[in-house]
Amino acid sequence: MAKSFGTLNSPETRSIVEAQLVDPQGQPRVELANTLSWAHLRAKQLKQWQSSLEQRIGAAGGDAKARWLIARAYAESLETVRYGLSPLRGKHWLDEALATASSQTCRLEALRQLVEGYGFIGRHDAALALIAGVQDQFATPEGSSAIQTLLSETQQAKVDYIAAAKRQAEQAEAHNRKVHKAELNKRLATARARADKQEIRRYEALLSNLQ
Repeated sequence: MAKSFGTLNSPETRSIVEAQLVDPQGQPRVELANTLSWAHLRAKQLKQWQSSLEQRIGAAGGDAKARWLIARAYAESLETVRYGLSPLRGKHWLDEALATASSQTCRLEALRQLVEGYGFIGRHDAALALIAGVQDQFATPEGSSAIQTLLSETQQAKVDYIAAAKRQAEQAEAHNRKVHKAELNKRLATARARADKQEIRRYEALLSNLQ
């Protein structure tokens, strides 16, 4: 989600944008709500904004309520943003959104937020289990197709995550070997400067084992 809140620095401009939060069909514009979450965070008013979202949740039902719940979950994920985003910090709001949504489209929106949240922290198996547990709720051809797409994306994300973790581990190992080798060479040079034959043989053997 882009943090495009450059023009939302004043309460007046935020109020103007808040007036556009609901579309002509009565559905919340979640992306706009998320942008406002960033703006309120920057203004040190995130708690007040969260309370406002909760009031909207209490006044809504069906898909509208579910989408306000999704927005509330996002607002909660920003509470620890100084340390990094925490997409599942507001998981209970997303769980409720998934249970509240009355349409397949909205239910899929809530499900995707949960799946992506699990993926963000590397818990792809939990995401796959979640998809398997709710796929019967998507009985139409369109819903079934959407679930299969989400399933395939999550499986691929798991493969990519494992591959990236392996690369990082290999890079870390190579770096550690390089640092260790440099230290051994330094000690070997010191031993040679002292003409310490025993230490020279020792470090030469250790370096040979690193080849």
